[in-house]
Amino acid sequence: MPEGDLPDKDLPDNGLAKGVHPQPEPLQQSEAALLPGSYEFTLGGYASMPLGTAGYASFARRFAAMFLDGILMILAIFPSAFIIGLVIGVAGVLVQMPYQGRLLVAKLSGFVFAVLVRWFYFAACECSVWQATPGKKALGIRVTDLQGNRISFGRATKRFFSKYISSLALGFGFWCVLWDQRSQGWHDRIADTLVLNR
Repeated sequence: MPEGDLPDKDLPDNGLAKGVHPQPEPLQQSEAALLPGSYEFTLGGYASMPLGTAGYASFARRFAAMFLDGILMILAIFPSAFIIGLVIGVAGVLVQMPYQGRLLVAKLSGFVFAVLVRWFYFAACECSVWQATPGKKALGIRVTDLQGNRISFGRATKRFFSKYISSLALGFGFWCVLWDQRSQGWHDRIADTLVLNR
């Protein structure tokens, strides 16, 4: 008999027939979710829905996706903003608006146009069936709520404008992704969103 094994007669009486050894009870869902590689969330912190092997998107992936989306935004916004500025400039000359006035109107118009285009781009893409912008999709990541579900246009809008808060203090709200337990930036916390791997 291998060392450490006890004969059936020496086992404690637990109501089982001799030769039948008790099996360990299966883990409860809350216990299983704490195992490595499991994820679960709630509005207050950890929740009741394991996300399996999805996992949180790394800072590097999110940064690369932001870089790709930034290139797309430049290609989309700059030509349009130039045309808008040109039209405003011509209109200002026709109505004899002072040069400084034309310049101010052109800058304000360009800024508002850029914000609106970026807002619609990010909000519409992240609430779509992709759950991601083209940049995020290319890097294999997606935006979800705290339960891993698709977010609404309203929540995507909240997440977008919260990025201006994350930009404060040299972008500290974005750098938080590096050490946050769920890789959330300030804008993710404000909008109750997660960025997960696909």
